[in-house]
Amino acid sequence: MKKTILFIAAIVCLALTSCNNANKQSAENGGDEQSCDMTVEAFVNEMNNDCPEQMGDGTTMTSVKTIDKSVVYEVLVDESINGALGDLTQEMWNECRESILVGLTDGEGYLEFANLCKKEGYTIVFRWVGNSTGYTQDITYNADEIISRIKQANQ
Repeated sequence: MKKTILFIAAIVCLALTSCNNANKQSAENGGDEQSCDMTVEAFVNEMNNDCPEQMGDGTTMTSVKTIDKSVVYEVLVDESINGALGDLTQEMWNECRESILVGLTDGEGYLEFANLCKKEGYTIVFRWVGNSTGYTQDITYNADEIISRIKQANQ
């Protein structure tokens, strides 16, 4: 499960490089490379177009959406492969949370997305849903937490 979570974090980071690429193109055309013109909603719509995305190890990112002021990555877990989500201890969920955070700190694209979430007042949620039990576990981050970790990792 932990390997799958790191893989999902890496996929999300890759998906978010579009802002970084858009900024570089804008700078090449005389624009401002420091800000992304896309909104959180535009990013989410772009990422959701790639869903469902098979992540391996019996997990599928089924959607990326905004709910209230949260960006929610919904991940369906095949519990016949990974075991029942409800059986994971809080300590295991804390390790998953840290693993995702470490994965998100690797890349400029996610820093820009986190800054955009902060500016627009969004939190970032990874929602794990068990396919058999329906058990749901949210792992939630505020943008400041992610921004701080990315800056620490790049010092």
